[in-house]
Amino acid sequence: MAKRTEIQSIHPRSVSSITPASHAGLARLISLAWIVCCASLMNAASAMSAEPIKIGAVLPFSGGVELYGAQTKLGLDLAVKEINAAGGILGRPVEVIYEDDKTDPAAAVDATRELIERDGVLALVGRSPRAISMPWRPRSSA
Repeated sequence: MAKRTEIQSIHPRSVSSITPASHAGLARLISLAWIVCCASLMNAASAMSAEPIKIGAVLPFSGGVELYGAQTKLGLDLAVKEINAAGGILGRPVEVIYEDDKTDPAAAVDATRELIERDGVLALVGRSPRAISMPWRPRSSA
């Protein structure tokens, strides 16, 4: 005897019980799906090229806390060496481009802008103190 599968229908009244919070959750889910789809298309296209993936690092190489910048650079260089030795990311080598934030928020913003505009970095890494890293954040127009 064949197994019978029932399909449940959605009653119109149950749809009206969807809250604005669930609409926001659905919007986030759709956005995430869209990002994943676009990223996979971008990854497929970028895997064909051998250009390095550029990552910008805005670190303190002057201004009194040079030790932190030097230690961070050593860690990043080691990570890049291991990643590239394993074949890179999707067959592309990783390259880190360093800039000095001079332990100054204005210099950090300028260095970040240079890495983005001049060097075309895909991602940025930097320090955690709020005085330096907060100016990086995009400003809303509202």
